[in-house]
Amino acid sequence: MERATALCFDRLMEDFGTDVPYLVVCGTGNNGGDGLVIARLLSEAKATVQLFIVGDPENGTADFKTNFERLGHSDATILDELPKQCDPGTIVVDAIFGNGLSRPAGGLFAEVIQKVNALNATCVAIDLPSGLPADPDAFDVYDPQNPIIRADHTYTFDSYKQSVLLDDLETYFGKVEILDIGLDKAYRDSLDCNKFSMEISDGKQRMIQRWASGHKGNFGHALLISGQKNMMGATLLASTACLRSGVGLLTVHCPASGQLALQTGMPEAMTIPSSNADHVGPKDIDTAKYTAIGLGCGVGKDDRMSKSLIQFLQTSLPTRKPHVIDADALNILAEHEEMEQLLRNTNTVLTPHLKEFDRLFGAHGNRYERIRTAFTKTEELGIHILLKGARSVLLTPTGESYYFPFPNSGMAKGGSGDVLSGIVLSMLAQGHQTTEAVIIAVCAQAWSGYAMREKYGERVMLPGDVAEALSGFFV
Repeated sequence: MERATALCFDRLMEDFGTDVPYLVVCGTGNNGGDGLVIARLLSEAKATVQLFIVGDPENGTADFKTNFERLGHSDATILDELPKQCDPGTIVVDAIFGNGLSRPAGGLFAEVIQKVNALNATCVAIDLPSGLPADPDAFDVYDPQNPIIRADHTYTFDSYKQSVLLDDLETYFGKVEILDIGLDKAYRDSLDCNKFSMEISDGKQRMIQRWASGHKGNFGHALLISGQKNMMGATLLASTACLRSGVGLLTVHCPASGQLALQTGMPEAMTIPSSNADHVGPKDIDTAKYTAIGLGCGVGKDDRMSKSLIQFLQTSLPTRKPHVIDADALNILAEHEEMEQLLRNTNTVLTPHLKEFDRLFGAHGNRYERIRTAFTKTEELGIHILLKGARSVLLTPTGESYYFPFPNSGMAKGGSGDVLSGIVLSMLAQGHQTTEAVIIAVCAQAWSGYAMREKYGERVMLPGDVAEALSGFFV
């Protein structure tokens, strides 16, 4: 507890300092004990500290009582009730529940949570916002009647909890920081687990080594089926990302009207122009020489093109060559009656955002419902699904879930998905196993996205900047 709270105190000092007032709200469990230590440390640092305890201190845990006794020597003011409003700039520290909640907060705790939210002050949650369970299966976290602290910052211990990896719960947890409190990592790593939170370094560690004497034929030949008359930007972005990620050869099947744009903007790519001026028509492409296939970026939904795309997949998917299917190709698949039969036991990655996912597998009320459906579908169909978002999630046919906690609003621009598809395609073509390829691709895009956010800012950075900056990840 002392290690945990010392780290929380250090973060509070870095984020806010001692020139602002603090209101620490504690329960009587061990999370409340954390709050008491934080209040004491803040007071010793000469910050102005008020403390409110929810419940009777006499009923607290042993650690809570120990720290309550130690608090007696500090200058923290213990309140009999919560204030209705705070002084300007007040930082509220939420230490009511923390980890381990198994049912919604009720009674006095619910009242206190509602009052804290009504203060409209900056709130820092210790380990987890009170009222939010670590595991979304504990109870329905999406029920608006459930009282949950709305934190601006969450200082969580040791590792992410699943609830703070779900985009649509961000209103509760805000910015999440992991604090290493010295738990036994060897013990943690020895436990059986099928859910993993990734770091960008995890992508770097999975890359296949290149050798100096290698030639273009050693590093894969990717086929990209992409574009329509007014959407060649998607093709250029995906092509740039694919080549910047190290593929040896890239051939792009594009509409005839887009061939000049592609050859001008990406001369390193070879082209197979469609017989149709405005749309792709891949049904007769021989896939024998390609090591991986990507399709969907900017292809549109023209009826004739859609039929040709399905005919192509009926021939190419049974080869079990790795495929990444994105964007409009997903929407076309969603309208194909035999979609699941077509995909079953193929070496395929689907990369939908939430609306595309719902078109494929039906309407869902929230992100966690989508993850559970994706978990079922990946095992049932033998495919991979990357559910995209600020915190993307990869579900595998063998039951693993990989969470990517890399939020960056600078990536919330049209074209970011095309860049990601290009990287995935490149990794697949170079011979990475499907799970590894997707992990590398998401980490690479995240690294590049952070680099461009640092260079240009979230509002200004473009997907093309991210594609061009991939070299920094792959050095």
